[in-house]
Formats: sequence, C-alpha cells, structure tokens
Amino acid sequence: MTDLTSTEDTALPPPPARPRVRWAGIVWGLAFATLAVAGVVLTRSPDAYGGLLEWGAAISIPTLVATGLLTVGAAVLVTGIVGMLRHAQRSLAPRHAAAPSTDHVTETTETPERHTT
Repeated sequence: MTDLTSTEDTALPPPPARPRVRWAGIVWGLAFATLAVAGVVLTRSPDAYGGLLEWGAAISIPTLVATGLLTVGAAVLVTGIVGMLRHAQRSLAPRHAAAPSTDHVTETTETPERHTT
C-alpha cells in the first residue's frame, strides 16, 4: 500500500522564481489606451473634429499653461503609481521566497505501524 506523507526535512530544489510583472508597461499602456479612446471620441465625426479645432484656436495662454501643468501632473501621478506598484512587488518578493513551502508531498511504500491494545 502506498501512503502520501509530507516531508519537511528533505532538501528539495527551490521552486523557480516567478517572472516579475512589468507594472510600468501595464500602467502606461492603460494610460495611452485611455488617451487613444479620448482622441477617437473627440474626433469621431466631422462636427466634433471641427469643434476641437475651434477650441484649440481660441485657447488662451493661461488655459494653455494650466493644460500643460495638468499634463505634467498626470504624468507624475502615473509614474508615482508605477513606483508604488514596483515597491510593493519588491517588498513582497522576499517574503514569498522565505515562506516555507508545505505543499511538497512525496510517495512512500512503507506500511504504517498499527497500534493494537
């Protein structure tokens, strides 16, 4: 009869490291996809495109400066989110690697001792 027993003292090779998630690519990809969708929505018809051109021609200097600052702020925000996700991933990696794995099960062919009274 074969029994499955857990072995904790057997030296097993460490599991291969999981590839890291590239958060910068995911977050920046979502940001650029959002900009692309906004661009399509703003220019989907000739009337909407004409309205966008009129708005761009009538923009004032303070509005242009505010738009530039808003754009820089959005880029800093996205960069901060990417940095936070990367920091969280790096801080969790040593904990995950140091945690003992208890799911290693080996098969033995020994019969268990039976206690009789």
